[in-house]
Amino acid sequence: MVIIAGEAGTGKSTLMLQIEKVLKENGYNVELNFKGNPDYTGENTFHFHNKEGENFDKKSEAIKTNTRIVLREMQLKHDFPNTLKF
Repeated sequence: MVIIAGEAGTGKSTLMLQIEKVLKENGYNVELNFKGNPDYTGENTFHFHNKEGENFDKKSEAIKTNTRIVLREMQLKHDFPNTLKF
């Protein structure tokens, strides 16, 4: 599971598309999960890709220029806590 967190308008969805593309190109079975995301409630992946694909290169450049990305590993137990509901 990969979770992308950040404030509104910081490029989370654009990064999701980039990660999805790289993983699919390398043979991974990838699922986009919109559960609990108020920006995409009721949307399917087709509409998500169309909406987020607009001005994709411009959005990506803005992320590169304005965003610091921190990669952090978190070990979870096999019995996920009740606070993590997906």
